[in-house]
Amino acid sequence: MSDIADVGQSSTKYNEKGEAVKENEKNRTVEEEIKFVCFKCGLQEIVHYYGRNPPFAIKQIQFEEKTYVMRDPFTPRESGRAHFLQIGGDCNKCGRTVCVDCSTFYSKRFCDDCCAMFLSEFPPEIGAKIQKKLSSS
Repeated sequence: MSDIADVGQSSTKYNEKGEAVKENEKNRTVEEEIKFVCFKCGLQEIVHYYGRNPPFAIKQIQFEEKTYVMRDPFTPRESGRAHFLQIGGDCNKCGRTVCVDCSTFYSKRFCDDCCAMFLSEFPPEIGAKIQKKLSSS
């Protein structure tokens, strides 16, 4: 486990009236690096958070499930913009870690294997979508 630290320096920012406001940003953000591995496709990624409320997406989202989230490396860090990627979660039936491409979220996350095994337990319209997804992969 390694730490990522963002330590700001003194910087000039502007308030709503366009006036320069000098701030000293001494706040330190330490995040955990978590290795994510999808059991189905083998996707491996370093994520920054596992849970429902990523600290770097405060007031932007609250997930219905515990999920693996990383900072989006392609989005500029601007306040008010989403800058995270949901990578996956844990299957509600078997408990294995699975990426979003190898799973379906219907009130809870289910891996494709469990979706196939328990297809009849889903509502017909959801089951049809799952069946279409499984037949195309």
